[in-house]
Amino acid sequence: MSDRESAPEDPRVARFWRAYLETLRLFRVPERAPPWYRHHVESFMRANLGVRLREQTTEKVGDWLEAQGRYPRKRLPVFPWRQGSLCRRRVGN
Repeated sequence: MSDRESAPEDPRVARFWRAYLETLRLFRVPERAPPWYRHHVESFMRANLGVRLREQTTEKVGDWLEAQGRYPRKRLPVFPWRQGSLCRRRVGN
């Protein structure tokens, strides 16, 4: 069983993911893609431990996405990069 399944989820965290998934739906992200997006959002959060999402800036997200593009195995295609930036602006602010 994963940590996500075994630990009770904070209502604020659940609300964030609902809003994030709704944003993906509004931007017509394909139905099978949200787990991929969630994985990358969680990766961003791990890379910025101790900093609340509300305190993140679009520049910080852009810097992280730019750094991800420097690693060929993790390279993000242009479309998801734009989608990530748009979702961050919509949900985070």
